[in-house]
Amino acid sequence: ILRQDLIKDARPATVVEIDTYMAAIGFTKMEALGRYTNGTYLVWDVVPRNVLKDKDGDIYVIDAEIKRG
Repeated sequence: ILRQDLIKDARPATVVEIDTYMAAIGFTKMEALGRYTNGTYLVWDVVPRNVLKDKDGDIYVIDAEIKRG
C-alpha cells in the first residue's frame, strides 16, 4: 500500500503530465477524462487528485480503478 505522505515533496500531477505518463506506458486516452486503455486493461479515475508527481518527476498513481476488458 502506497501512503501519500511517504512521497516527498509530491503534488498533484497535471492532466498533461498524466496523459504523457499513460502514453509512455502504452495506454491510449479515451473520451472521458481520466480513462485510458491498452486493449487489455481499462483504467479510469486517473485524474490529478489521484496521481502525484514527486520532486524528481516520478509519477505515482495512488487511487485508480482497473479492470480487464
